Parts: sequence; structure tokens; C-alpha cells
Amino acid sequence: MSESAPRVAVVGLGLIGGSLALGLRAGGAQVHGWDPDADTRVAAREVLPVPDDLVGCLTGAMAGVDPPDIVALAAPVDALPAVLAEVARRVPPHTPVFDVASVKAAPVAAATAAGLAGFVGAHPMAGTEESGFTAASADLLRGVTWALTPTEDTDPLALRGVLDLLVERLDARVAVVDPALHDEAVAQVSHLPHVLANALLAGLGGTRAPYLARSLAAGSFRDGTRVGGRDQARSGNMLAHNVEALRARVRDLQAQLEVLVTVLDDRAALGDWLAEAVTGRDLLDSSPPGTRTLPLDAPLHTLTALGAQGWLVTGRTEVEWTLTSGEPNRAYTR
Repeated sequence: MSESAPRVAVVGLGLIGGSLALGLRAGGAQVHGWDPDADTRVAAREVLPVPDDLVGCLTGAMAGVDPPDIVALAAPVDALPAVLAEVARRVPPHTPVFDVASVKAAPVAAATAAGLAGFVGAHPMAGTEESGFTAASADLLRGVTWALTPTEDTDPLALRGVLDLLVERLDARVAVVDPALHDEAVAQVSHLPHVLANALLAGLGGTRAPYLARSLAAGSFRDGTRVGGRDQARSGNMLAHNVEALRARVRDLQAQLEVLVTVLDDRAALGDWLAEAVTGRDLLDSSPPGTRTLPLDAPLHTLTALGAQGWLVTGRTEVEWTLTSGEPNRAYTR
């Protein structure tokens, strides 16, 4: 990858892909992109080189654009196998390639099947309730936490290339973790909140006076439903590819609500039920900060073990990674 200005191809220019392209460009990378939607391509051409076809994006076969050093895939999970197969045909096998899907086991398996040794599963932990390139922003992914999910088959130089790109060009804070562990974690902190937001909205019409409820709704209802009732295709794609982990979290929630039903008439027991949330609140708000370093050639299992404990890669020197812990995701505190 070019030391001064890496060349990045971004495939898929919706909210996340578009924000990634704009953010990397603002961070000094040379970025071009492509999207299957013609209107999106037209809009993106206002700020980026965008060819008419995917092959031109992957090979740089367009005026004024060189082949990419690194490829970012912002396609829906359902579309990734076909896109990964095309990437495998068009780019050198050890080229760093990463996706941005909100689940990781399925993309990692698809990349392995396509023979892409340079693939690194990735997930930026930020977003909005909007969708499409018109909602994209160069600031959306800047400084936020990412998860990377390499495996023992991942080319170490590809992992380093993706880490360098995200940390240096987006000021990212990166947790390197096992794909299955990632999917379990996001089932709780991302996918379950989407389920709850949609459930709250679906229940609104079941009240005796839904229009009164709408008039009385305030901050807690707004915050709890922000991501609900929006892009059903995007939400459904996300939930359907994390079935087992999400089902486990939903069952845990069911168990908590069943307990709540039994203690509503008992103030002391209700207080105990509410007190259980204090542990989670303390975990979010009171984790002690820390800093450590790790050699660049540290084994993958060391990186993933630290990632599982909340250590994030935030920089590197010529010989070592810098890792920090204890700070919440900046997308959470915005």
C-alpha cells in the first residue's frame, strides 16, 4: 500500500460506504468508488471518481485512476458472495480487502470460499437512522470504534494494511476480535436495540389512544425508537444473518421481562430488578483507562485476546502497536 496516499476502491456508496469514501478522502487517501444504483453513481460523481461498472472500480480501468491498493466492500451481506467472487477475479490475491457488514461470520466464510487471503472482516460501530449516499458524511466514521475479525488464514500484511488505513486516515479505534465473538457482542448492543425500536413502534398502534400517545411521546421514546421503522430491507438483512446470537439475546430479554411482570406489584422486588441495570451502567461509564504496546509481529491470538478484553488499536510506530482501553465508542458519546 502506498505510504503517502493509499489508493482505495469503495464498492457500495450508501450511508456507510459513502461516509467511508468521504472520510478516507478527507483523511488524505485517493478514493474512487462504485455503486450498483445509477442515481447513486451520478450523485457520488460530484465528489469522487465513479466508473459505470464494478470491474472498472476494482481494476482502476478508468481515466485518471490507478488500480487500488486496498478494496472496501460496503455491499449488503446477501450480495457479498457475488461481489467477493468478482474481487477474487479482478485483484491480486493478497490485496487487502475489507467489508463493513454488521455481521462477520458470514462474510468471513464467503471470503474464504472465494480464496481471498487478504480479506479482513470489518465493522464500523457507527451509523444513523438515514440511508443512502445523500445521508453520507465525512465525519460519520471519524474517530469511532471498529471491529476487525481476521482469522488464522488472513494474510498478516493485509491485516496491517487495513489497520493502518483505518487508524491513520480515519483516526479509528480498532478491536481485533474473533468473528463469532463479534457477532455475539453486536447482537446485544446493536441488533437487539433495532428489535426493541421496531417493537416499540409496532406497539404504538395497539394503545387505546395512539394519537394521544404520539402527542405525549418525548425524549425516551424518541431515543428508543430512533432506528426503528426505517429501512426494513437493511434491518432485515442485518438480523437474518445473526440468527443464533440474536435469538439468544431475545430469549434473555424475554426472561427479564417475564420476571418484571411478576414483580410489578412488589416495590422491593421491582427495585431489585431495576438495580440489576446498575452493573451495565457502571460498565459503560466507569471502565478504567489504560495504555499498552504490542509488537507488530505479535501473534493473532494475542491481538484477539486483548480485543475481547476491550483493548483497541489506536496507533503504531515502526515496531509496535499502541492499544488503549477504558473509553467508550465515540459514536456512543456523540
